[in-house]
Formats: sequence, structure tokens, C-alpha cells
Amino acid sequence: MASTGAESAGACSTSSCPSARFLRDYVLKGGLLLGWRGLVQAFLAAHYTRLKYMKLYVLQNAAACPRDDTAPGSVRGAASGGSPAAAPPGAAGRQGA
Repeated sequence: MASTGAESAGACSTSSCPSARFLRDYVLKGGLLLGWRGLVQAFLAAHYTRLKYMKLYVLQNAAACPRDDTAPGSVRGAASGGSPAAAPPGAAGRQGA
């Protein structure tokens, strides 16, 4: 499958592409002749394809996450305070420079 850079992940692609990948790797590329090793390789390739399209779907449909620098435990909020406790280890000598 050639990447155009503008792929979309719908329900159809998350179910049909892994199946097509399995059939391509197991039947067309000769995984059938490799026995259980070919089966495992074809299964893992199909699983990777499924995960790839699921991640693409999540990234395309994710809501914007607002940044909250004042949240407790926020790394950005702690680092902007200027306290020595927020500085990384070994940075104590570099604060005055």
C-alpha cells in the first residue's frame, strides 16, 4: 500500500487492512511454506498493521488536550517555580552561571 501522506483511519481500514496483510504475507509471499514460523510472522505483521491504523484513528479523532501548568504534580509548573528542588540533579552548580 503506497503512502500518500493523507491517509485516514476509518472502521473499514482497521478491519480490512490487517486481514489483507495476513493474506499477502501468508499466502502470496510464501509464509505457508515456512510452517508455523510463517504463520507467526504473518500474524505479527497483521497485528502491527492493526495497531498502526488504530493509532492513526486515535490521533485523528483525539480532542485537543489543554495544558494545565498549575495542576499538582505538573512538571512544567514545578520547573517554572525556580526552586532548587525543581532543578534536575547536577544542575545546582549551573544556576548562578
